[in-house]
Amino acid sequence: MRNCLFAYKPLNVNEKNYSLEGLKKLSRKLTHLEIFPYNQSEQIEIARKMVKKISIKGVQPKFNVILSEKERVDWNNLVMFPIYLHGES
Repeated sequence: MRNCLFAYKPLNVNEKNYSLEGLKKLSRKLTHLEIFPYNQSEQIEIARKMVKKISIKGVQPKFNVILSEKERVDWNNLVMFPIYLHGES
């Protein structure tokens, strides 16, 4: 039997990767969440492509992921870009 990736408790028959209990730990309104489709090497490659276009001295690019409770994300058309907050270094 497989366990929830958040709560580490056994999944019910109708649950795929996350239990409803585990999803509720992220957000009370969250009922479904897909697995992030990029492995570590793909994420590094995306970051390398992005860094070539960015040249800000003293600032490190970071990934920002926002979970949408209302919309499903089409990972194939996802555009990722770094977000810089005032005071980050």
